[in-house]
Amino acid sequence: MSARVVMAGLAAAAVLLLAVELALGARDYGELHLGAPCAQTALPPGGGLDPTVQRIVIGALDHASCRLGTTRERLLLSLSPNGGSRFKDWNGADEERLLRDSLVSSIDDAEQRGDLNGVEARILRELAQRAPVQLVVQAAGHIDDLLGLANLIP
Repeated sequence: MSARVVMAGLAAAAVLLLAVELALGARDYGELHLGAPCAQTALPPGGGLDPTVQRIVIGALDHASCRLGTTRERLLLSLSPNGGSRFKDWNGADEERLLRDSLVSSIDDAEQRGDLNGVEARILRELAQRAPVQLVVQAAGHIDDLLGLANLIP
């Protein structure tokens, strides 16, 4: 076989491979699709502490991001102590007020769903209204550690 035939075969194989990859969706590879700010998010099913906390936090983030007109992901990034300010298009006072209101609203929803009883909901509402927001955000970031500690208690 001549070198021209081999080169032509390799070129044809490369074009075929490229066409197949494009047909299978390579054009969209790595593209990030963020949800619309006010789109409903499916809440995690199940009973117990972990799914309940997840539903409360997701509900609060959805509500706050909708009111801020941003995505939940951008809101979460804005809460980061390491450079989160570059993701903010709002001021800290608005963010804190909205996070508190959204968390209380999400706790109310959890109580209505039956995820929380009245006493649990009242305690969580008090924490949401009075605790420093950064403390609440940090605690939510370590929920797995807190759940691990809770499992150690007989």
